[in-house]
Amino acid sequence: MKSRRFPTIPALAVSAALLTVLLASPLPAAASSPAAAASAATWAYGAVKTVDFHGTTDLGLWTYQGSATWGFAVVVNETNLSGSNYQLNVTRTMGVLLDVTYCEPNCANPVAQVNLSHHAWESVNATVNLTTAGSVQEPNGSVPALALNSSQFSVTGRLRESASYVLRGVLERSKLLDVNVTAQGGVVFSPALGLLPTDLTPGATWYSNSTFAGHGNYSWAIYLHGSVLLVPYTYTDSGSGMVNRSGTVNLSGSDGNPSVTLAGGRYSQVNYTLTGPFALREGFVLVPAGANLFGGSQPWAANESGNATISSPTVDVADHGFVGGHLGFVASGTWWSSSSSNIALDDTTGPGMPAASATPAADSGGSEFVQGVPESAQQAHASQACLATGVGCPLASSPRGPWGAVLVIGAGVVVVGLLVAVVATRRRIPPPAYPNAALYPPGQTSTVPPRAGPPTARPPAKPPAEDDPLSHLW
Repeated sequence: MKSRRFPTIPALAVSAALLTVLLASPLPAAASSPAAAASAATWAYGAVKTVDFHGTTDLGLWTYQGSATWGFAVVVNETNLSGSNYQLNVTRTMGVLLDVTYCEPNCANPVAQVNLSHHAWESVNATVNLTTAGSVQEPNGSVPALALNSSQFSVTGRLRESASYVLRGVLERSKLLDVNVTAQGGVVFSPALGLLPTDLTPGATWYSNSTFAGHGNYSWAIYLHGSVLLVPYTYTDSGSGMVNRSGTVNLSGSDGNPSVTLAGGRYSQVNYTLTGPFALREGFVLVPAGANLFGGSQPWAANESGNATISSPTVDVADHGFVGGHLGFVASGTWWSSSSSNIALDDTTGPGMPAASATPAADSGGSEFVQGVPESAQQAHASQACLATGVGCPLASSPRGPWGAVLVIGAGVVVVGLLVAVVATRRRIPPPAYPNAALYPPGQTSTVPPRAGPPTARPPAKPPAEDDPLSHLW
């Protein structure tokens, strides 16, 4: 733990001012027409959210408490290639950090305890080419739309998990799971795949389809190491595939109605469904299905004690396609679901075999909708780093569980109390007045005359005899 100095009041004021600047989200400008779009622009959005949870499992024999952090951050750089053609360079990271403690019978005096830490994240770099000259089909016919011409992408996914089961001070079971996922490639659509009507009306629905030509590949690798009753085992597996060379994708979209309010502006909330060999991120970024770390039924799922999936993503857009000098993708939101299983209750086929977990219990993580908000590129990059490394997340870095919150609050109270005491001492209690202190100031000869000391104290006078009822004894 790094030591900290107690700041003075001016330092606190400066820190508060800097914190206000760093946390302030830029307000998107009002929607403008396509002709007002700038030739280049950069914007960002995202969110990181932490929730605490607790409960009981296995007929109440075990209690659990934990914390789940979900989040994503997106940075977009846009270039206007021509009047109707735009290129987006996108960096996007999403991730989950799940920490759970199981105790029997309780965590205050556990006879048995299981600790689980699960961290998974995905980073995507993509170059996306869009056109405003596309179209989508609404119930009343074809309408102009923003459409996807082509995309180049690279994907990196990581999963790191550790779990241990201790019974009466003895390590009964443990495991470490590593999963690595990578993908790279590109796809071209013909005709351009319609994404979003350029004149979006509340409650609108639409669909589009297109054929594509793809190239690239993806791969994944699993490494599992653990022990059962101190007998170690190791399990490895890997796989790979090619990005589909050709095929068809179908996209359907709808305006969520009502709109969503973000940083003082109101935007349409769009729901998408994509059918084909890709997963859709942010309404315009594609990830091969074989490299989707959060797809829910991947080859490594049977070996996980923690699990996180995403579903029902939404995209927040400007009604007329542009906002603040750039394409109107303002933010997005995603339903996250996390769950975990207790390795003390896992079934195993014996030492030397991988300790495959049963389907994680859905009651130990729950679901949460994480709504992104506009933010600075600097803030988004900081969130991407925290989600990928697990270090520096605003809420996830604090101690876990209810006692963690108590410790954080208590520490804050202690620090504030010390600061108040220091300030009060400096303001209210003057330094002691030593009679001859002015005679010997350091480094110079004093010209100040000596300060008179207090008068010599005299012993108290003997009380008069009539005031002393025991005078006859003297």
